Amino acid sequence: MVFSHNRKEIFRTSPQKTPSDWYIRKHKKNGRNLISTLRTPLAHEVIMLFMVGIERPQDNNTAWGIIVPVFEELGYGCISAADKQEEVLYRAKEVILLMAEEVIADGHMLSTLNTGFVDYRAKYPEFTEWLAIEVPVEGLKGKQKRVNITLSEPLLARVDAYVGFHHEFKDRSDFLAKAADRFMQMK
Repeated sequence: MVFSHNRKEIFRTSPQKTPSDWYIRKHKKNGRNLISTLRTPLAHEVIMLFMVGIERPQDNNTAWGIIVPVFEELGYGCISAADKQEEVLYRAKEVILLMAEEVIADGHMLSTLNTGFVDYRAKYPEFTEWLAIEVPVEGLKGKQKRVNITLSEPLLARVDAYVGFHHEFKDRSDFLAKAADRFMQMK
């Protein structure tokens, strides 16, 4: 099934390979294909976009190379391989989830990896195709632990006012956790 919209073609992937809500969109940019996946998220899911580079095999004895460069920002290498082209999306998602678990286990926040669409083609020329994969990460959150902290009343009031006007924070705890993570990353 093919749909056309503004000269972009959307192809529905086969239902046996992936869930029925996954789609692949091909874009032409500067004469090269950029491929991105579209997915209709459920209302309660937290979705992150990851750019994935694909290296075509040189012959029948080599595999498809996969790289997710955003993990390098935290000092991790995120690479994988697939024996068949049909396995590339599965292997890419699998390695993203495995690395995300490591990132959380090491005390980093996943939000630091949420860079959205980034063009890595110049930095990784051997990877000729790029996927933008949306991955549900809600289930990867580290176990929450309640802590007791002491803050002055004026500081607490400032934090609450800031959170009230900045809706990217769920609550006071979310703000404090993200602020602490950013501060530690700067050091």
